[in-house]
Amino acid sequence: MFREQKIELPELRRMLASMPELARFARTFMPFDEDEVDRALARGATTRTGIPGWSIAKEVLIWSPRYGDEVWVVAGAAEGSAIVAAFYPMPDGTFRHAASFVLSDEPLPIAIAYSAGSQRELLWSACWGCGGEGGAITYRDDARVAVVQR
Repeated sequence: MFREQKIELPELRRMLASMPELARFARTFMPFDEDEVDRALARGATTRTGIPGWSIAKEVLIWSPRYGDEVWVVAGAAEGSAIVAAFYPMPDGTFRHAASFVLSDEPLPIAIAYSAGSQRELLWSACWGCGGEGGAITYRDDARVAVVQR
């Protein structure tokens, strides 16, 4: 259901550049590293081990919310903003935008969490457990992905 994959920065930027919805961020996009993600968790007074049942992504998260479907998820910063991006890999090697969320002018690091007990929803947070500073990436009944703030 979940696996992580290291994607080299030039390739990740190429993928983002290929999607009109995210192209403006591609040139300067930098995925959050483990230290930055740990800072997002610490802002909410927790650690990677302090979230029972959830794992924190270290690389691009490849998510299969339903048999036969695949969504790639990454968080990073570009142009002074934090970005959560979800996209579909296509059979021809291209990518199609699924959903994204931009915290304009707020390059706060973001953690992406996944759990085997939550097949159709991932969590994202710039401050774990802080109201309004996180949300979910959901796979809806109509097979569309949405990124929401909570």
